[in-house]
Amino acid sequence: MKNSNFIILLSVYVLVQNAEPYEYMQFVLQYPPGVCYDKSKGYCISPLPTKFHVHGIWPSNFSNIHVRCGQALTNNPFDKAQMTPLQTDLGNSWPSVLTQTNNIQFWEHEYEEHGACTVESGVPPFTQKSYFEKGHQLWNQYDILAVLDQSGIKPGTATSYTMTQLVTAIQKKIGSNNTPLIMCRRTALGDTLREVIICLDHQATNVISCVLSNRKTNCRDPSGKVYYVA
Repeated sequence: MKNSNFIILLSVYVLVQNAEPYEYMQFVLQYPPGVCYDKSKGYCISPLPTKFHVHGIWPSNFSNIHVRCGQALTNNPFDKAQMTPLQTDLGNSWPSVLTQTNNIQFWEHEYEEHGACTVESGVPPFTQKSYFEKGHQLWNQYDILAVLDQSGIKPGTATSYTMTQLVTAIQKKIGSNNTPLIMCRRTALGDTLREVIICLDHQATNVISCVLSNRKTNCRDPSGKVYYVA
């Protein structure tokens, strides 16, 4: 029995050593009209999706949001063949909106920068396939366009809302104790909604508050005004 326990502990130790350590996940949803607003013709795909779509699920630490996936990626390199049965679903939930990057290239980038960090590190561990499946499942769960619409927040040509309005509307979905992160692009209008980030626990199962992280919003308008463009 002692030998069995030693083998189990050794196996756990090896698992942890091969995994990239992280404490929580950022579920990053990008808003294509905000990403592409005032960009030159041909920069983004046409027609441009109007719903929020997955940018990625990013393993992070509270003190340092950037987690490097070097060893985990070496152990588990990106396998394009695994994406074949996922392409239809991910084409809806996790598309590339930039013409210079096709979907497979976008997914490969997100896996190599972020997804590989989750492999071997969870209980149960993620795989490449389950990482992308989790992104699709979360996209179905958190329809931010609909969530904002339910609070009367609708995109328009030059429509702006306050940060408080945006955060409060999203909290109706994720819980009043959980604060999302709003990210902007600086455009000719001013701060323009680009991304909504929902923070999740280590397994991307339960929502937590993004205020626990040292990552802060980059929206800088003194009045808190954010443009939500159509």
